[in-house]
Amino acid sequence: MKLRALFFLWLCVVLSACSSVNKQKQVSSAAEGIFKRPDRIVIPATINGQPARFVFDTGADAAYLTVEAARRLGLPLTPAPSGRDGWLAGVTSPCTVTIHGVTNRRIFPVVELGGPGAKNFPLDGFLGWTCYQQAIFAIDASNLTLTAYSRVPDEVKTWQKFPLRRDARKFIFEVPLSGGGTGEVFVDTGAPDGVGLYPEKWSQWKATHPNQRLGISHAYMPYLRTGIIFR
Repeated sequence: MKLRALFFLWLCVVLSACSSVNKQKQVSSAAEGIFKRPDRIVIPATINGQPARFVFDTGADAAYLTVEAARRLGLPLTPAPSGRDGWLAGVTSPCTVTIHGVTNRRIFPVVELGGPGAKNFPLDGFLGWTCYQQAIFAIDASNLTLTAYSRVPDEVKTWQKFPLRRDARKFIFEVPLSGGGTGEVFVDTGAPDGVGLYPEKWSQWKATHPNQRLGISHAYMPYLRTGIIFR
């Protein structure tokens, strides 16, 4: 039975892409070993029997390792062809990966992190949306945990449903707009920048909240064109 996405923004977000789970990306029926880090959901794994830690990042389109992690894990690296994106350093050789109790063989793209402190990034990589979009899971934004389910819990079946952008490689769902039409919400669990609005919506919000105190920072959000971004 196919189900639409379920979105509940209170203490948690619950998603269901479908009740059947892709065999290569299957998750277990309960959360396993998820632990907290400030501002991030961290997912433990093993790679060739060695421990690794990933950021759960719905703004990423795949699973990536950092260059430092590939070196630490002793994974041979094939350099990326010249002319490719500058952040892509190459790809690993096939390795054995266990995440959520499921083991398979895979190749990781390897990225070179930039900016101050990149060399001290405390985790080994990123697990992007495509690793989870065929699974059923709950995101607890208050406790920074992720719980996987074998089926959609009965108590959420009556909640309001919002359709997922199934053609997107990032977590995007559609919402009805008050003036008619449809907008999009992009949820990026890997971004540090909070809620973002594209320029027109930002101008509308300021016009309707003239006395609201503001603290303004800046960030580059390449996918924020016609919608809202949540982290």
